[in-house]
Amino acid sequence: MYNEASSPIVTNSLFVGNGAVPLDASDGGGMFNINASPVIDNCTFTENIADHGGGIFNKDSSPVITNSKIIDNLAWDDDWGGGILAGARYGEIEIPNPT
Repeated sequence: MYNEASSPIVTNSLFVGNGAVPLDASDGGGMFNINASPVIDNCTFTENIADHGGGIFNKDSSPVITNSKIIDNLAWDDDWGGGILAGARYGEIEIPNPT
């Protein structure tokens, strides 16, 4: 799922076995966010693959993730964010009440 300059609300969704290609310059196998603020609730990201952010890639983005699972995703490039790639350079993620 590609999100640019948007704030989608994504609920009750599965992101399974997706890949960003070509695998030499690709990011966000399950979800790619750029200048976006998605709200992700009750979703599962599993077995997705990309160079960076196998499950979710963020650039200048601020997703809010609740009640979701991020399992067994893979980042090829030096393991940069197998599940989620985020941080000061890429954007902050809010995960209220993680378990």
